[in-house]
Parts: sequence; C-alpha cells; structure tokens
Amino acid sequence: SFDFRGLPIVTALRTFLEAFRLPGEAQMIERLMEDFAAHLFEQAPGDYADKDAIFVFSFSIIMLTTDAHNDQVTKKMTLQDFVRNNRGINGGNNLPESLIAEVYADIQNRPLSLHADAVEVGRD
Repeated sequence: SFDFRGLPIVTALRTFLEAFRLPGEAQMIERLMEDFAAHLFEQAPGDYADKDAIFVFSFSIIMLTTDAHNDQVTKKMTLQDFVRNNRGINGGNNLPESLIAEVYADIQNRPLSLHADAVEVGRD
C-alpha cells in the first residue's frame, strides 16, 4: 500500500509508477490509474475536486512526459498548451495555474519513469 499523504501529484505518480512495470494493455493501465487516483484523492485531496480530476491530470502528466522526452515528437507542448489541455478537468473548474506550471517544470526537468511494455501514449 502506498502512502501519498502530503505528496504533490508528480511525486506520488513517480512513487506509484516506479513500483512496477506498466502492462501493455490500455484497459489494465486505465484500471491502475483509476486506483492511483482514488488512493491519492483519499489520502491527499489537495486542490482536486474529486478522484476524476486526479485521474485525468495524471494521464495528462504521462502524455507531457512522452511529449517532452520523446525525440520523435518534434512540436513540443508549451506551458500554455499544457494549461489549455487541462482546462475544466477539476469538477468543471480549472486547477490552479501555479500547480500546472509546477508540474510542467518538474516533468520538463525530469521525466516520469514509465517502465512500460509497448505502451503508446498518444496526443490529440
């Protein structure tokens, strides 16, 4: 069991993802991420309206990692793009821009360790 109390979302996500290898099946990844979101919301709700906000933001963080640290992505996501991609995900409201900017800078400096078996994370 993970103890996420007092941890920012990126630290909690790093702790979670570094504990095992992600399965290649999207359905299984979704289930794991749902469990992560529920667990984090229960222990450290912070600025989040509900577990769905954490779920969506977590996937957005994974997509940002892929975007920022994959050499095949030529048009990199800007902070403004990341803010725009996360509008309205917090129970219909926006997450604090300071939180989004902090997460963006953290991921730009140090990617998540995805340890994935052929997982492809797309970008719209």
